[in-house]
Amino acid sequence: MKILITGANGYAASNIITTLKEKHTLILTSRSIKPNDHGLPVFQLNLTNKFAVDKFLNQISPDIIIHTAAITSIDYAEIHQQEAYALNVEAVEELCNYCSTTTTWFIHFSTDAIFSGNNAPYSENSIPHPINYYGLTKLNAEQVIQKNSHLLYTICRPSVIYGWKKPYHRGNLFYDFFTHLKAGETIYGSQTHYGNPTYIEDIGKCVDQIIERKVHGIIHSVGPVTLNKFEFAQLIAFVFKLDPTLIKPLFNHPGKAPRSKNLVLNYKRSILKLGMTFSSPKQAFEDLKNFLNG
Repeated sequence: MKILITGANGYAASNIITTLKEKHTLILTSRSIKPNDHGLPVFQLNLTNKFAVDKFLNQISPDIIIHTAAITSIDYAEIHQQEAYALNVEAVEELCNYCSTTTTWFIHFSTDAIFSGNNAPYSENSIPHPINYYGLTKLNAEQVIQKNSHLLYTICRPSVIYGWKKPYHRGNLFYDFFTHLKAGETIYGSQTHYGNPTYIEDIGKCVDQIIERKVHGIIHSVGPVTLNKFEFAQLIAFVFKLDPTLIKPLFNHPGKAPRSKNLVLNYKRSILKLGMTFSSPKQAFEDLKNFLNG
């Protein structure tokens, strides 16, 4: 199949591309062109330019659109709300309009941040109530998708995606904690913010299973273990034999936007649909350690 992947230089897209590129024809787009190791061309496309998007889509006629592009920084979205709304909501609406008129399947990456954190664990059908602007834009995007009665869609809700990264990717919870601990530097991990850390290697497998099994609706694509960030850091120290005394507890997040304290997602229904098992952090860390040791 011909699959368009937006946000191709982003972290979530990286493993999706690696997993799918031998099985499908991939068309990759990004807001800016950066060095990468996909082995595939990346087309520059501003998703907030409706004319450019419509022209590009009509030229390539994809069977599936996997939409990973978004402003994902919670603090940045809180400060730059107009920009966040344009990319996280209006661009989704434009892509959905195209998909609904062409029977193109729309696979959208959302977030656990659509929930308040007060009533975890959350099922696929739990009522969202975001407490920051980023979460609000992602909820608005989900609502745009679900209200389009002619749209074939799948919504993936991952949580705290982590693993090794390429030089052109931003840091992630594992990479940042590991590199600081390895350098003998103090790190701070929240003891009050819980989630389902999700190994990057499982993201591509998840999307592959969604396509193979034709899974539609809402999917909680998350890891099977509930941890706060302090516990996550301690586990890194244990597996990689690093100094756990460098890990200090944090009780209040210093960011500009409020954070939900408990975003644990119930994933069991989604796992049955996908027919796969997501890695626990300990399993993932052992995998990462083996990779590091060659």
